[in-house]
Amino acid sequence: APLALMPEVVSDAAQVLPFRSSMGFPLEILLNRLTSAQIAQGFVVAAIWIVVFALLYRLGWRLGVRRYQAVGG
Repeated sequence: APLALMPEVVSDAAQVLPFRSSMGFPLEILLNRLTSAQIAQGFVVAAIWIVVFALLYRLGWRLGVRRYQAVGG
């Protein structure tokens, strides 16, 4: 959904969610609708989400391996 049509509170929140980083941000770059500062900010937000999801992945992996039980042989 276009962020410009949403209320300001929703639009501001959507600017930092991972969905914009994966779909809206690359499209806005291709359409040349962003300034250099906005592009830099978008890459920073995307990098932060990559780090957050990598940490969640590692945590989930550790917890899953700890609980895993193999039976048989």
